[in-house]
Amino acid sequence: MNLSSFSPAAALSSEREPIDSRTLDRWVWMLVALGLAARITRYLLCFPLWDDECFLMVNLIDRGYGELMQPLDFHQVAPLLYLWLERTMIDWFGYNEYAMRFPALVSGIATLLLFRHIAKRLLSGVALLTAVAIFSVAYPCIRYSAEAKPYGTDLLFGLLLMAGAIEWRLKPEQSRWGWFLAALAPLAIGMSYPAAFVAGGLGLWLIPMLWRTRSVGGWSAWFAFNAATCLAFLGFFLLTVGSQSTAELPFMTEFWKESFPPLSEPWKLPFWFINVHVGSWLSYPLGGKRGGSILTFTWVVVAVVMWYRTRRRDLVGLCLLPLGLNMIAAALHRYPYGGHPKLVHYSAGPICLMAGYGLAVCVAWCARRQASLLPVFRLAAATLALIGTGEVAYDVLHPAKTLSDVRHRDFARWFWFNASFENEICCVMSDQKQFFEPSVMKELNWTAMYLCNQKIYSPRHRRNEPVHWDRISNAHPLRCVFYTSEHFPYDPAIERKWAAEMQTKYDLVAQETYPFAYYQKNERLLASMDHLKVYQFVPKQAAATAAGAADVRR
Repeated sequence: MNLSSFSPAAALSSEREPIDSRTLDRWVWMLVALGLAARITRYLLCFPLWDDECFLMVNLIDRGYGELMQPLDFHQVAPLLYLWLERTMIDWFGYNEYAMRFPALVSGIATLLLFRHIAKRLLSGVALLTAVAIFSVAYPCIRYSAEAKPYGTDLLFGLLLMAGAIEWRLKPEQSRWGWFLAALAPLAIGMSYPAAFVAGGLGLWLIPMLWRTRSVGGWSAWFAFNAATCLAFLGFFLLTVGSQSTAELPFMTEFWKESFPPLSEPWKLPFWFINVHVGSWLSYPLGGKRGGSILTFTWVVVAVVMWYRTRRRDLVGLCLLPLGLNMIAAALHRYPYGGHPKLVHYSAGPICLMAGYGLAVCVAWCARRQASLLPVFRLAAATLALIGTGEVAYDVLHPAKTLSDVRHRDFARWFWFNASFENEICCVMSDQKQFFEPSVMKELNWTAMYLCNQKIYSPRHRRNEPVHWDRISNAHPLRCVFYTSEHFPYDPAIERKWAAEMQTKYDLVAQETYPFAYYQKNERLLASMDHLKVYQFVPKQAAATAAGAADVRR
């Protein structure tokens, strides 16, 4: 079987091309519109913050720009410029879900339009349609367009670098694209850690073009691009990456261990390689663990083989060179290769290009005996559009990652808002900086979610106001709140000491406890049973006055 005769470039661009350019363009824009609707809908639904977002966003409650250069709590690492961008959004629009996720939304919209431009530069016919369709409806691309983590900006800056390199490769005499890349590289490195892989891979990819043209201006721009990349990487490493790495590398190495090639056990390498590429990483448009993405992996392999056989090895290098550098970093245990899609979301563009081309080849091969290929391609496009529509419908019907996230946001909305009317509320952690579990801010636990929801839904904390100690009275008691996590050894001695100090000025008149149950996503297994404890105090003089008044009445 001669697969080359059924490639889109060879077969579908000839008289057998099933879609005229005008119709194709209309379908492409319809799929782009569907992708935009999916991204904006998920953002507007305002999902409750889930734990991964809270682990990072809790660092933005009190830290200023300078303090964000220090190692982060809850085992978090994030690019400095991304943290500063989030800090700016919160300063402008307040500490809330919409402000935190706005950079991700802008990135999601921009990447969709940018990917359509890149795909149109590299592909044609049905391959263009299938690539844009996969990118538009891919669940990771939709999800990370409405999540307060740097994954969306990873993809944005990866595609921006890729777009600049493609324009330069297509027009080698225009060295201004090289200078554009040189100017973009420091911003990309500061906003996205894996942008270093993209920039390094593109630097290698551009060498054959410059070797052929032998342009002095081109080589000057190329050296400037690579120098800017290296200097930016070094500069940000000295500012923040080095300290974050020192603090978190042991934890991250253990956390990412499944995404590192087992070089010490080379006989496991083939199985590891297959498992990585058919697992959840390639969930474009859908996929999952334990071989759930085998279909996408097949399309990618078909694309690489076809490009190699049809002498489009430039596309192979464009898509795979950054992944090759990522693999080297994984072999050195410095960055994961594969694993969860969020860790390598920067690669979504190349993956969707390859998957779209491979899908077009496979569909053309399956329909090779048909008089018209149009019905088959219509079915493929309709299936992809149905996936995107289904994802929008699912988000509308289930606007949260887990039910536990919903329950704890609902509790925060009720407790912090209503309790502030007749009481002076004091959080022992955020207001008094008292921690009954010393490691609670270092290890992963749901304390981060408690603190983030408090900041969002407590009127006083949202306004950045201190506790109004002068308002405390018998009619307006003080309620001190602290959160305990069952994941850490609880030291009651610290609590007793704190309570004794409080009772030098106040009398304890009541205690309450609220259970905080967290279930796993399937809602069947209890993941954690934390507690919110509330101590209610009144001033000693007020307590004595109240007691005297009671005696008079008797």
